[in-house]
Amino acid sequence: MKMFLYVISILLFSCSDNSGQEGYQVNQFLGTWKLTATYQTKLDGSADWETVDDSASYTITFADGNEAVVSYSSCSGTYEYSEEQSKISVFFECLDDRTDYFIDDESDLPDILIVSALGNNTPDEGIKLKFLKI
Repeated sequence: MKMFLYVISILLFSCSDNSGQEGYQVNQFLGTWKLTATYQTKLDGSADWETVDDSASYTITFADGNEAVVSYSSCSGTYEYSEEQSKISVFFECLDDRTDYFIDDESDLPDILIVSALGNNTPDEGIKLKFLKI
């Protein structure tokens, strides 16, 4: 009986609590990122990564001090990061809109950033964007 209680107490006290698990750190995504691929669900239900044409250069820069700059539209703004939600909220001045980028678990920071983007000026839900650090 003592052995049983000993084993149970070890199991109870050795369990990890993931509720306090931290998300990504801000310094992991600071810098300039180039969009390289998009992931979309097609009408037939299939989904796959599609490479973005190099001529359509789209970059976003996250700088210290919460400044964000997007290359394709020379649009700038600010961002806030929620470590708890692994969410980067970008407030674009030229669009007068906020876009939320949710960092995907497939990301391999600090080199690959994969996000799901949601906002008024964002296309359909279910699209993921893959960025490479440049």
